[in-house]
Amino acid sequence: MTVVAAPPLPPAPADLERAFARAAAGYDDAAVVQRLVGAELIERLRAARLRPAVVLDVGAGTGDGTQRLKKAYRRALVIGIDRSGAMLARARRRRGFLAPFELLLADAGTLPVADATVDLAVSSFALHWAGNPAPVLAEFARVLRPGGALQFATLGPGSLAELREAYGALGRAMPAPPDPEALGSALLGQGFADPVLDTERYTLTYADIATLLRELRALGGLALRGPGRGLRGRRHLQALTDAYPRGPEAPRLAVTIEVIFARAVRGAGPRPRAAADVAVPVTAIGHRPRQ
Repeated sequence: MTVVAAPPLPPAPADLERAFARAAAGYDDAAVVQRLVGAELIERLRAARLRPAVVLDVGAGTGDGTQRLKKAYRRALVIGIDRSGAMLARARRRRGFLAPFELLLADAGTLPVADATVDLAVSSFALHWAGNPAPVLAEFARVLRPGGALQFATLGPGSLAELREAYGALGRAMPAPPDPEALGSALLGQGFADPVLDTERYTLTYADIATLLRELRALGGLALRGPGRGLRGRRHLQALTDAYPRGPEAPRLAVTIEVIFARAVRGAGPRPRAAADVAVPVTAIGHRPRQ
């Protein structure tokens, strides 16, 4: 089983590009959770019965989700956007006569798309790399038509809780991604209406800490400028193993992955107040465990 990690800072753009260039060749083999979440996003979109003419897949990676979107919306113009040229090179291999889609090399914070021209924006396992999600959500709001839909999935603060606890015991911080309440407030602050957020939790297990870290690196890196840099030798791996919390799965190491699913509609008016001025109550956020 596999998992993806949230970065501890936001990583520098050059660090991200190098990490995903290294990860591109083996990414699809390691991205088990990403595929599950991508399939769940498509099912949620099917239930919404949308009829978009233009669809953006932001953070397209190797194009698995972009291909799924094209099959779901065959008459739509589907555009996959990613900042990694190596990832997009893999995505091009998925294009075919029956599922053609476009690809653009760009950052999520500066989308090369005109204002109010998109009917549906989708993003899966990309928003957490931004550090501050507000600029990316502002770009989604800019390119979406009034009434256009946004659907995304991203890591929640409960992800890798066990690993963060182990690093913390060694005096090394590994901050968590934004929580659903903060994301809901950010959506409202960028002019989205009726945000709905829920979370699902996946429990995965690994034979040892080295296998866990190796698979994380295969997905773009555990922490490009964070706690993993000083924990690569055998002695340090043993220290991390000793600090890792144990549960009923022992001797295997359990890893919790929390995924936030969110959907919202672009409002008809201008973007309202700053995100700090609005809030989504915790009681409005659902939770569903998975194993």
